Amino acid sequence: MIVLNKNDKLIVTLNEAVNKNQLYCYVSYEDIGSVIPGSFFAITNNNNDVEIVKSPYNKRIVKFIMINNADDAQATVILKINSKGVEFKLIKVIVNPGNTLQLVGSGFIIKEQYIKLTDGTDTFRHGVHDNGKYGVDYWNGSSWDQIFEA
Repeated sequence: MIVLNKNDKLIVTLNEAVNKNQLYCYVSYEDIGSVIPGSFFAITNNNNDVEIVKSPYNKRIVKFIMINNADDAQATVILKINSKGVEFKLIKVIVNPGNTLQLVGSGFIIKEQYIKLTDGTDTFRHGVHDNGKYGVDYWNGSSWDQIFEA
């Protein structure tokens, strides 16, 4: 979990340009004082900063981050907080092709290929679909519904 204060933004960037495909990002969060969770999808832009969580009105709790390497080469992922123009690096890690960097609870892990995620209420999975495209699916109780594909 990452807590963002007013004027804080969560940013992802890569240490170098990708070979073929940008990395796919998914973030879920909850604003303090709100019972409605939020989420955001983004795609990296080589070694340019990409804002994956915008500044909250008050405080925002980032509960889950997924950054999937859809490229055919290793990618060095840098996740940082920008607080009023000052950047704080949270993690810099190499993610192999097909693997996913995740924030789960209070720490980062790397998962391989297709996995199933449970957030306590809903079930999601992500990975490469049969057509070769990366996607995120939601279990509706009887089958998987596609919610994102790129």
